[in-house]
Amino acid sequence: MCDDQLRDGTTTNRIPENQEDCDDYNCNTDPEYGMQENYDNYYTCKATVRNKGLFTANQNLNNRHSATYTRQNPNANRYGYECAEERDYYPYWRPSPWKDIAVMTNTPTRCAAYQAASENVLGRWYCAPPPELLAQYKEEGRTAWIPIEQNACEQLYYTDPVTNDFTFGVWTQADSHGLEAPQCIQNRWSRDNHLGNVVGGYMASFNWTIPEGIDHEQCAFRVRYNITTSEYGAWKDEYSTEVGSVDWRNNTDVTNPNPNDDPAKISIWETYGLTYDDVASSFDENTNNNANNLRDSREYVLKNNPAVDMFGDLLSTTGYLKLQMNVNTNQFGRTFQDRGHRHAIRPASGECADTLTHNLQVRGKRGNIVQTYPGMEYDFVPDRLDIAVGECVHIQWTGSNTNPNNNDGQGKQGTDRSNIVLLREKVYDEYGQPDNYNGQFGRSFPATMDEEFLDLSEADKTHLALNSKQMGGELSELDDSGTYFDMAPFKVTMEGIYHYLCTRNNNFSNRSQKGKIVASVATVITEAIGWNGGTVEALTGSTITIAEGVFSSAVDVTMQIWPHTETHAKEWGVRSDYVMVYMNTAGEFHLSLPYSHSYSINGHSLYFNEDHDAELEPTPANGWVELDTFEFENSLAQGTASGSGIYVVTTGPVNVAAAVLIPMFVLGMLGGGGFAYHKHKNGELELPCSSGKEI
Repeated sequence: MCDDQLRDGTTTNRIPENQEDCDDYNCNTDPEYGMQENYDNYYTCKATVRNKGLFTANQNLNNRHSATYTRQNPNANRYGYECAEERDYYPYWRPSPWKDIAVMTNTPTRCAAYQAASENVLGRWYCAPPPELLAQYKEEGRTAWIPIEQNACEQLYYTDPVTNDFTFGVWTQADSHGLEAPQCIQNRWSRDNHLGNVVGGYMASFNWTIPEGIDHEQCAFRVRYNITTSEYGAWKDEYSTEVGSVDWRNNTDVTNPNPNDDPAKISIWETYGLTYDDVASSFDENTNNNANNLRDSREYVLKNNPAVDMFGDLLSTTGYLKLQMNVNTNQFGRTFQDRGHRHAIRPASGECADTLTHNLQVRGKRGNIVQTYPGMEYDFVPDRLDIAVGECVHIQWTGSNTNPNNNDGQGKQGTDRSNIVLLREKVYDEYGQPDNYNGQFGRSFPATMDEEFLDLSEADKTHLALNSKQMGGELSELDDSGTYFDMAPFKVTMEGIYHYLCTRNNNFSNRSQKGKIVASVATVITEAIGWNGGTVEALTGSTITIAEGVFSSAVDVTMQIWPHTETHAKEWGVRSDYVMVYMNTAGEFHLSLPYSHSYSINGHSLYFNEDHDAELEPTPANGWVELDTFEFENSLAQGTASGSGIYVVTTGPVNVAAAVLIPMFVLGMLGGGGFAYHKHKNGELELPCSSGKEI
């Protein structure tokens, strides 16, 4: 969300609810306190009747009628000015200031429903009360009086004390946010409580291409995580976002329930082949507060920490041995949330106005691995940046002065800072590393300032090293540098592989904050594509499209594009970029590859070479297998393929002798026949590029 009043504040204290506690009696404008949603948002939430059709299990929400009360938040605890009900449920039924970027789900069959229901494209209905009534009740602090149903809204009225005229509530549909529906993708698999790392050890992430028209200086991100239990039917079906068989009718009938004693009315016992008689004593509110009275209950019920009897008749004494479960019904199926600080979204300008700009940032916090949990120690994001010459990079990060003072780390206690300096040149060969890289990961000392680093000037390298443009103060451990570092976006003009580190946060064997930049003539695009399919698209026009159902789980699909040289065009008739496709799971896809049209007696062919490795480098190969699935029209080769490899359009069959220099497959020819070959894994092959790319 973006808002002119959104801010970080100058204190970590919570913004007050009582407006008299703020400057000018208006917390919306008091710069002391951080604020994302404003007070009007919170009061509207507090004044709105909560949705009483929801499943609240056995949480005590009786006489708690406001939308600030939910199953997860039964005591209406306040966090800033957010609305608890809006936070806990998606899609939410009332207007929200938050705009959707992406939905990542384990059930991609629901993607169409999520996208159709997003407030980006579908405005929400709400009750607009008479303005005079709103002002009066807000002054009085009245809560839970704005209905969420049309009939009740239109019966809400205000009587003018002078004219006795009536003004009624208006059932109103708000405008949508006017944005495209959020991207919806299948989640990558991640092990619980392992800090979001996915297969391969990389951080789970989402690449957001910023849409036009949302430039603003005061914005914030929010990430919500919904965890759904399988103990009861939460969903209508696998294609819908509507609730299933569990709703308000499954809430406990007890007037003032105790979540430790009074179960919700969900027949969990039936899924284990038990009857109501096996759990009946759990529902006797007169006696269920005593464990001795529950000996004859198998306790397969939804309440806090039930002690289940797994053994039943296998033991001679009923209820003699039970195993207590760790269940809290206000968290059994729940939503977590993380928020960011204020950030700005600005249009690209200058030399980066018309090209792709990559962000290079820092994640993590001060401390050792135990102290930072459930966060993590410092790391660069991405820790490996693949960037093409001609693209731009924006290096920026934030630090802090409010870390716990006892957390391990270098520099002034309670602070964290970062910098970037090139590592020293290599002193020994590392397995799998090419010869032409700058700095060695195994070293801890920085290179001198005269070493080449992305063709940066000495002033820029100094700025990165000191995290500051000042030349005074205590900078040996960056204590007097600013908490925020911003190096304006700049265009990469030089190929090379650069290994770098942060000098402050590199404590040998304890902490290692290092990163890698791979700058080459190649463009690399990676997308996670799951069951619902998707597209990987380059600015050059090459696309990979994977249909729904090809993958059963999320797969990283990478497209790497190497421009051909003039020599290749003249000597071997190359008419397109070299496009490498890499997937760690086989699957059929549609490939579109632009090429430059030219007359040829043989027409155009598309060559395919399946030889590659997991680091996106072709390996020695020769020999081809014919393909006949591509068509050539309007300077676009299109067809179906099914494997990782390299594709390129040429004006005829590849000379076997040229295989030493050209990694490719051949796809069919425009008019009068064609050639398509599949390379076998033997022979020799070199990259069609000037510098090569690391393994």
